[in-house]
Amino acid sequence: MPARPDRIAFADVRFAYPGRGQVINGVRFTLERGQVLGVVGPTGAGKSTLVKLLLRYFEPTGGRILVNDTPLEDITLKSWRGILGYVSQDAFLFHGTVAENILLGRPDADMAAVRRAATVAGIDERIMALPQGYDTIIGERGMKLSGGERQRVSLARAVLRDPAVLILDEATSAVDTRTEAAIQQNLYAFREGRLTLAVAHRLSTVRQCSEILVVVDGSVVERGTHEKLLARGGVYASMWNVQSGGDAPNGIDPDTMTVLDMVAAHPVTQDVFRSYDEQAQTCILCHGLFETLSGLASRFGLDRAALLSDLEKAMEKGENMIAGGGQDAPPPTTEP
Repeated sequence: MPARPDRIAFADVRFAYPGRGQVINGVRFTLERGQVLGVVGPTGAGKSTLVKLLLRYFEPTGGRILVNDTPLEDITLKSWRGILGYVSQDAFLFHGTVAENILLGRPDADMAAVRRAATVAGIDERIMALPQGYDTIIGERGMKLSGGERQRVSLARAVLRDPAVLILDEATSAVDTRTEAAIQQNLYAFREGRLTLAVAHRLSTVRQCSEILVVVDGSVVERGTHEKLLARGGVYASMWNVQSGGDAPNGIDPDTMTVLDMVAAHPVTQDVFRSYDEQAQTCILCHGLFETLSGLASRFGLDRAALLSDLEKAMEKGENMIAGGGQDAPPPTTEP
């Protein structure tokens, strides 16, 4: 087996746990080197089972998994797992320093490589802010870190390993959407020269993937890019609509657009944010400028769908003012 395979293919793969019905039903896909394949679907759809089959925790009960046309079962476990990098939702960390936990991925790496890996994982700046930086003891199971920080340390460990095949199973589920967006940008660049599989429940995690598989009851019911799946108006589009709290007005992406972006593009919306000030007991325009719209709603306990609806109405009002010859809205301000 080559050190860096060119492709992995699931050829009519089926699987049933002992004593249970079939949970994977004839799954077919090909992942090429340099691509990122996203797998999404409702809870219990079989997403994590596909990962377990790829990790060889189990063998398919039908069909085959091929690596460069070689059946996976013909490759030794040691050589196969030697080229894998795996990050799960539950990060495994041990009592020791941050550096020691990351170095588990490649013990002979130097600190420059450790910091590069941490940067890709979006955790370098946070580590440097700790009392002893990379020499900070994080406690048993990383108890001194937050859930999102533990996940990012685990991701840095996998990145340091420089795997030929990177498997991410809800690897950033505990990370806020803005930090996750930055991590996804880094991982997108990191995809070069390797095969990446990303399983996620939060659809913003996979929106940049080369292809997305939508799995329902063990079967692939839709496949395509984020844009094509939205345009199709099927299962993926419905999931996106639910997670985004309704249709995003005028192309607004609530998971990436910040309050500052919103006000800069549409000054009339600043009154909307001010109207929420009393409810939130905080001056949002002063303290939430760099929050995404989704993060803002979450942090201040706002109704996300109602916020988007109010923004849309304000934008429409502003457009009507301009069309009717009225004055443009005043320039954005951070004054409450």
